[in-house]
Amino acid sequence: KKQNQDLSKDRSLTKEERRSLQEANKDEISLRVNAKNNIIAKANEVANKREVEKQTKKVEKKSKRILGKSAPVVRITKDNVTEELGKWKTEETSALTDQLNKLEQQEAAMVEKGDEKGLAEINEKKRLIQESIDDVKAATEADMLESHGSSSENTGKMFVNTEFAGVKGKTNVAHHEFLHQVLKNTLADNPGAAIALGNALESHLN
Repeated sequence: KKQNQDLSKDRSLTKEERRSLQEANKDEISLRVNAKNNIIAKANEVANKREVEKQTKKVEKKSKRILGKSAPVVRITKDNVTEELGKWKTEETSALTDQLNKLEQQEAAMVEKGDEKGLAEINEKKRLIQESIDDVKAATEADMLESHGSSSENTGKMFVNTEFAGVKGKTNVAHHEFLHQVLKNTLADNPGAAIALGNALESHLN
């Protein structure tokens, strides 16, 4: 920048020469700034990935104390995404299909009773479950690789993408997904306590 300031005062050069040299200096500055930023970003990314793994291990340990069992955490990588996506689709589709089958049994009983209101509620539940099944079938490897993490209400599994979460700086992803599991498992019959427990648990994990 100082060179450009000096060039602007240099009357031994023509106006066009000064402008040309100043533009060259700006390009050089831009290249150096980008190089510096890339080095810093890479260092931050490596540190973030370590922190993601550290926090994930912490969740695995604490889950046993809080839930009575270790939380099943699956690390998603480019190497295992095809296999894990296939497992997830199979398990989710199976669990959702079981839910549909149970609803259909209830539906048959309501048809016999002529319970129109109950039938309407069941049809809405079936519609939502079928949408979930369709979403599961449509999921791609890119969906998994471009997500920090996710959790399954049906199987209890949590998925953590250390690589992507590290790049994006989402080092607390495992805690976030674990909170979903705790709220589902312990508050299913007591939704009124969800907010209080959620705040307390998040504070404890942090």
